Amino acid sequence: MPTESERQRDTRIRLTVFAWLEEQTQIHGDVLPWSLLAHGLYTDGERVPLVSQQGIWTPRSSELKPDRDLLKRRYERFLKAG
Repeated sequence: MPTESERQRDTRIRLTVFAWLEEQTQIHGDVLPWSLLAHGLYTDGERVPLVSQQGIWTPRSSELKPDRDLLKRRYERFLKAG
């Protein structure tokens, strides 16, 4: 079971990724280049690629399994806070 600290770090990384994706869609449009997603972004001093040859994946730094409903709610709140 992840600790509270791990959950907070995971949330911070996910929100950073969502913000980065929003910025990138404003630059590149709705379809982002694969190379951009494969390169990913840096957060907390760590590179976070968003895709690989196998497709979309959860970053190594994430101790939590994806909770799609939770992510959707947090992303919607993030967009509303804008």
